[in-house]
Amino acid sequence: MDVSGFAERFWNEKLLSAAVPAVEAAPLVAALVQDPALAAQKYGRRAGVGGKTFFLVSGTGRVASVDHTGAWIDIGGAQIPRLLLLTGPVFGNALRDVTGLLNLSDYRSVDFNSLSTALNQLCETRAQPVLQRVGAGASISFLAAGEIDDASQAEPILRLAPIRVEVQP
Repeated sequence: MDVSGFAERFWNEKLLSAAVPAVEAAPLVAALVQDPALAAQKYGRRAGVGGKTFFLVSGTGRVASVDHTGAWIDIGGAQIPRLLLLTGPVFGNALRDVTGLLNLSDYRSVDFNSLSTALNQLCETRAQPVLQRVGAGASISFLAAGEIDDASQAEPILRLAPIRVEVQP
């Protein structure tokens, strides 16, 4: 399998297209505040039995601050969970698994894992550079994939790997 070529096609033809509809950030955050389990069931995709729930999220907002982890985005309304677009190394399988279009049983496991790495690298070279050039106060639109991280935080964080980031005038 040409993992790099497949990742490139998947990025362009699936993640960047309307092939899989993204949930708007503001309604997702509101739903997560009201009932996290129901929001995950309604808006998320679970990878396998007992796997993490991933969200494909689009929205607009203002960069509230930037730190070593990423750009903290203010989308208006509720601030919990907080929304973070990653600007550093991307790990995990969110970009591969968020669409539900890829199934482990269709690939050799080494190729399936390599696909996550290749998609994460596309995020780091295509979408993150835009975020790395903006500062607090910038208005952006975004498409991103990720999960709720509440394991080590006093308040949950919607931690997202950017797929597309555009600075708004």
